[in-house]
Amino acid sequence: MRISDDSQKGYFSSLVASLRSSGDITTVSLLKKAYPQLVDTRYDNWNHGTWFYTLFIFLKLSEFNQLTDEIREEHEGVIFGAYSKLFSDESDVLENVEIKPLIEQQLDWAALKGKETKKSIISKLNSEKEYLINSGTGVIRIQDCDEDYKKLHLDTRQVLSVLMLDHPLDFRSLWDWYHYYSQNLSTYRDRRKFINETFAPVIDLITKSDDNQNDSLIFEPTGWEKIDYSVNLLSKQLENISDRIDLNQIGLRCRETIILLAKEVYEEPKHHPSSYKSEISQTDSARMIEGYIEYYFKGQSNDEKRRYAKVTNDLANNLTHKQTATILDAKLCLSATLSLISIVKIINDEISQSAIKIESTTREGK
Repeated sequence: MRISDDSQKGYFSSLVASLRSSGDITTVSLLKKAYPQLVDTRYDNWNHGTWFYTLFIFLKLSEFNQLTDEIREEHEGVIFGAYSKLFSDESDVLENVEIKPLIEQQLDWAALKGKETKKSIISKLNSEKEYLINSGTGVIRIQDCDEDYKKLHLDTRQVLSVLMLDHPLDFRSLWDWYHYYSQNLSTYRDRRKFINETFAPVIDLITKSDDNQNDSLIFEPTGWEKIDYSVNLLSKQLENISDRIDLNQIGLRCRETIILLAKEVYEEPKHHPSSYKSEISQTDSARMIEGYIEYYFKGQSNDEKRRYAKVTNDLANNLTHKQTATILDAKLCLSATLSLISIVKIINDEISQSAIKIESTTREGK
């Protein structure tokens, strides 16, 4: 019997179920990210005939590159053993398992240097679609919007080029589009369908691509509920930036998060900064954090720690007020905010541990 393409999903899902039931969650996690393909590699007609197969496990480059040769071979062995047991007779034989990189169109997100996101690029493409469909169906007049379209098209084409993509439909002006649809697309329905179908593959590719823009912004929850919740919202906002309003919102939330942090640890008058004699406002997080760090990093030996904490605090606060912010500024603002939270959390944990030790020693003394 030769295994059909239709039955491959059943075999693969049974493989995952078998490994999960045996407790091999690591291999299951790998398979859940994979694109499997069972290929018949040869046929032997001895003894009523036998089909021999190779199971290819394709992983995205970002996943494949995390595997060492040793780990990859270990996974291949585990998969081979489990998959082989699924064949009911000797007419089908699994001969080999290979984990390989998935070769697909790769988008060079790093080359954009944080200036665009998936959402902003898809927004540009959808705006182009709207111009083309509306001008091709009589909703708008070409002479009223052609200059705006040409600027948008040029901008979008340049962004896609940086990503190593060709523009799906390179009409440099709406008049170029007019000449095309006049000769080739007689109905409004045909024009809408043509535009939607032509743009769909590149939009789908961008949507599904690994942009890796926020991989470096790793945050370990603090246990301070309001702060952890605020950082979670910040990360989601950063992924969906499309305009300057979104950028401003990142800055505002960073500022609010720092205020929450200051209120969590600051005690008056214990942490009041020595350089500031007036009363501190409840929203003056910069001075609260400054005083907190100054209190716990006293003396000349802690100069570097104080400077590092101060620079991080100043960067986070200054970026929240920047009026000409870019996506790069937003990422720096979030990164500085996370660093500041980490510094304060480390200090707070040390204080808590010291308090526990003192209490324990006191009890033992009694």
